[in-house]
Amino acid sequence: MKNFLNAGLGLLLVGSATACVDLDEKLVSSLGSDYGKTQQGLTDLTNGIYAGVRGYNAGDSYYGMEVLGTDTWTAADQVAAGGSQPWIYLDTYDPQYNSLSAFINPQWQAGYIIIARANVVLDNGPSAPVGGILTQATKDSRLGEAHFLRAWAYFQLVQQYGDLTITLHTGQLSTEAVRESEDSVYQVIIDDLNQAINLLPATQADFGRVTLGTAQHLLAKVYLTRTGPGTRPTRSRTSSKHSPWPTRSSTPARTLSCPSTQTCGAARIALLRPPIPAGRASAR
Repeated sequence: MKNFLNAGLGLLLVGSATACVDLDEKLVSSLGSDYGKTQQGLTDLTNGIYAGVRGYNAGDSYYGMEVLGTDTWTAADQVAAGGSQPWIYLDTYDPQYNSLSAFINPQWQAGYIIIARANVVLDNGPSAPVGGILTQATKDSRLGEAHFLRAWAYFQLVQQYGDLTITLHTGQLSTEAVRESEDSVYQVIIDDLNQAINLLPATQADFGRVTLGTAQHLLAKVYLTRTGPGTRPTRSRTSSKHSPWPTRSSTPARTLSCPSTQTCGAARIALLRPPIPAGRASAR
C-alpha cells in the first residue's frame, strides 16, 4: 500500500512540474531570416542565392526549355537514335506542351527560389552592422550581388513565360498570385541592375562573384532583348531622343506559323531577322 502511495505522489509531482515547462520551441536546426542582419549571415545568405542559380541550370529542364524547339536542336541525334523521347514535344510543339509539362513547372519554381533568397538578403542585409569581418565594401558588394541575381532570375523567367508575379519583399503571404505585365517586370530588372551597378566592385577576391562589368553587360543585354524582334521600337513625338527606353511600336509582334517541324527552322530564322526598311537593298 505504501508503494502505491509513493507512486501516486511521484506522478502528481511530475504532472505539476510539466505544467510549468516552457513549451516555446527554440530554433536550433536552421537559421531564420534575421541571420542576414549579422556580419557573417549577410555573406552566407548571399552565397545561398548562388546555390539557387546552380539549381536553376541543373538537370534537363534548362536545355529542355531553352534549347529544344530552336534551330540549335531540331531532330537531334538523341531523338533519331532513341526514337520519340518522352520530352520530344518540347522540340515539336505538340499539344502535350502545356502547363502540366514536367519541364515547365520546375524552372518556374527554381527562378522564384532565387528571387525569394535575394529578397531575404535585400530586406535584412542593410541592417547588418559594419565592422569586424564585414567592411562597407563587402556589405555593398553582397547587396549588389543580390540585386543582380534577382534581376537575372526575373530576366530568365520573363523571356520564357512573359507576364510574371512580382515579389520584392519577404513576408508577403497571399493566397492569390497576380501576373504583372512584361513592361513592369523589365522595369524591376532594370532598377535592380542599376542598383547593382552602383554597389558592385570592378573585381572580386572570390572567384565567381558578380562584378560591376557583369551587371553592366547584363543591363545591355536586357535593353537589347527588350527592344528586339516582336517589340521593335519606333520614335514618337513623345519619346526622348536620348531615352534608353524608347516607345514601343504599335505594330503587333510577328508570330511563327509553319506547316511542319521540318520547315520551322527557316520560319524561325525569318521571324528573328529584323524587317528591311522599304527602299533598302536586301543584299548583304
